[in-house]
Parts: sequence; C-alpha cells; structure tokens
Amino acid sequence: MRFLPATADPTVLDRAATFVPDGPVTAVTAERFADELDANRLRPEWTWLAEDERGQVLARALWWGRADSERPIALDCLQVCSTVADPVAVAAPLVVAGHAAFDARPLYNLSLPADWRARPEMAEAVAWRREVGLRTGLSREVQRLRYEWTPEVGAPRAGGRLTFREGSDEEFLDAFARVSVDSLYLDVVPEQRGLGLIDEILTEITRFHAAADAERITATTDIANVPMAAAFDRGGYAVTQIRLILEAEAPRPA
Repeated sequence: MRFLPATADPTVLDRAATFVPDGPVTAVTAERFADELDANRLRPEWTWLAEDERGQVLARALWWGRADSERPIALDCLQVCSTVADPVAVAAPLVVAGHAAFDARPLYNLSLPADWRARPEMAEAVAWRREVGLRTGLSREVQRLRYEWTPEVGAPRAGGRLTFREGSDEEFLDAFARVSVDSLYLDVVPEQRGLGLIDEILTEITRFHAAADAERITATTDIANVPMAAAFDRGGYAVTQIRLILEAEAPRPA
C-alpha cells in the first residue's frame, strides 16, 4: 500500500475527484471538489490517496484551508472503500502521511446528522474515524450542536423583564470583554448570571429576526455547554446537525 498526494502523478487529482463515496458519512462531491479547488481552498498538495499494489484507490483524505492559508486548517473529508476490512489500518497511516507533509496536525471536522447515534451504520463509521483520530494525535474531542429555528415553530412571546435598546460602541466593548473571559456566542455579564435572563435575551433575538421575515435562524453551541443548549431547547430551536471535531491536545505550559 502506498500513500501519495495529488502532486505525485497527473492522474491522482482526477482519481481523487471521481472517488465515489459509499459510506453513510456525507462526503465531498465531484462538483464541490472542483469548486473548492478553483477557489484554492482544496489543493493538490492537500489531497491524498491510499492505493494498493495494483493502483486501486482504497481511501481519500481531503484537507481544507482558506484561499490564503499556508497550511491546511482542517481534514474535511476522510473516506475508505467499504470493501476494506479494516478502515483504520488504511486511514490512519494515510492521515499520518499528510501530517508529515504539512508538518502540522490540522483538526478533523466531521458533520453528522442529529440522530447519528441511533443509526448503527453511522455509529460504526464514526467509531473508526474516532480511532483514526486517536492514532494520529487528534485525541481531543469537541461536539458542537447546530440548532435551527423556523417560522413554523412560532415567534416566542416577549418576557417583559428586560428592556432592549441599541447600545454604544463603548457599552458593547465593555460587555463583550466581561462575557468573553470564559465564554463565546451568547452570554450574560457575570453579575447578572443565574437569574434566568438568557431565555429572555434569546427570545428577543428570535423575535427580532422573525419580525424581519427570517426563514431560518441558526446557532451553535458545544454539547458541554448544557445551560445554553437547554435555553435553545426551551426557545423552540431544534438540533439539526452535530459537528464532531477531533483535534490535537493543546501543549502544556512549561
């Protein structure tokens, strides 16, 4: 078995583009591959294949980055043919080969349906990818929930406890500095926490966008952020996708 980037042979890029996914995890299509390649977000040097001794493609790994990135930011697609008995044995050294070429270990970003745990084929596909992460130094796992509100749910009623107004730049920067110490996305300043205000703030955000005829409102939060996830649940938001992120552990301070 050999592992090679699309720069190794003029035919490799075509074979990578036409690789047919046969597993349950959503894969990069030929059309998206071409678009991302044109935009310089997928590149030949970030596109790797695993082949057997006959030149048969066994696996494909596609790393993604911004158009101006010097190195890839994330492993965006990892596929192994369903005929391979041990996908980890093929995928792990393929990812290692890419890491060695990049002199970096970009995170692995895996988008999953909300019910993936209840689907045996999907759960199995995630399991071997997790094992690949462990074997290639991507041992830290983050699960991020993607929530969605649609008009069919109905706009929530205003709570009436808070008054909302447009703030000055100085007020925004002061509040943002205080809530961003240990949190991102939506939060309450430390001295006002624990009063149940997050529901009212989320309600106002939802009502604002609903009044502007929004067809969909999306939001994300880490699965470990239980209070925020619970607020989305109470606010009529539904989980539509789970993003599983595998990344290298942060180096310990000296």
